[in-house]
Formats: sequence, structure tokens, C-alpha cells
Amino acid sequence: MSDYFKLFIAVFIISWSSILVRWMGNTDPLIISFYRLFFSAIGLSVYLFFKPGTPHLTHIKKHSMFIVLAGFFLALHFVAWISSLQKTTVGRSIFLESTHPIFAIALSFYFLKEKAPRIFLGFALVSLLGIYFTIHQDIVAWDEGLTGDLLALISAFCLAAYLLIARKIGHTVPLLRY
Repeated sequence: MSDYFKLFIAVFIISWSSILVRWMGNTDPLIISFYRLFFSAIGLSVYLFFKPGTPHLTHIKKHSMFIVLAGFFLALHFVAWISSLQKTTVGRSIFLESTHPIFAIALSFYFLKEKAPRIFLGFALVSLLGIYFTIHQDIVAWDEGLTGDLLALISAFCLAAYLLIARKIGHTVPLLRY
């Protein structure tokens, strides 16, 4: 299977995920999150089993606490995001969840002591302004849409934490094993 075909399949699946979640109606977000991660784990496990030259688990044991913490943030990301999709529009949920780079800049500064280039900070400020204009009507109305908006932001934070952990241990733990 070519890399372009794999990339096409991955983009296709990701593009449809929010729509598929909405089609599930009021199904509990924990159930949707469980099955999303369960089927992903099965697919990756089968792929790794048949992939030649796959490294063993020795590197993973050394970083198991980080991996468990990353799994917690990934699961929380999915639960918060799926819950947000049930309480606000798909467009708002995706927009707000896509603000995870802003949280990544803050977490990277706090935990890794990295300073983002000034241009990134400018983009972050513009993004925060966009967030405000997106959710200000829900703040004024204080309706269920605001709950969905806040859940999408929590989802973005959790995704940033997950990616930051991946970045921290990514040089020692193979990506697919992680």
C-alpha cells in the first residue's frame, strides 16, 4: 500500500469523524471515545504485528508513566471533544478544538522552558481574538452552546498536553508504539 493511499485514508477518516459523532446522536461520549480508541488500538496492533523490524517494548517500560499520562490526556481529549459536539455546532467545536497550538505554546513554555518566536505569539493573540468572537454570543446568552464551547477548549488543552508528552519522549519511544 503506497504512502499516498495511507495518507488519503487517514485524512478521509479524520475529516468524517466529527460528522460520524454527530450521527450517533445522544450516545454517551465515553462509549464513543472507548470504541474510537479501541478500534484504533486494534488497527495499529495488527499493523505493528505484521510490520517487519518492529522494535520491542524495552523503551516503553522506561517511559511508562509518561505514556499512561499521555493516554489519560488523549482519552480526556476525546471525551471532551465528543461531548462538545453534542452541545454546540460542528464548526464551532472544530474551530475551538483546533486552538490546541495556543495551549501547546503555553505548556511548552511552562514545562519545557521553551520560548515561542514572537510571530507565534502574535498568531496566538489573533487566535484568542477569534475565539472570543466565536463564543461571545454564547457567553452573553449563557446557554448549552457555551458548555459545548468550553468542552471544545478543554479538548484542545488535553490534545496539546498529549502532543507535548509525545514530543518529550518521542526521541526514545517509536511513534507507533507510543
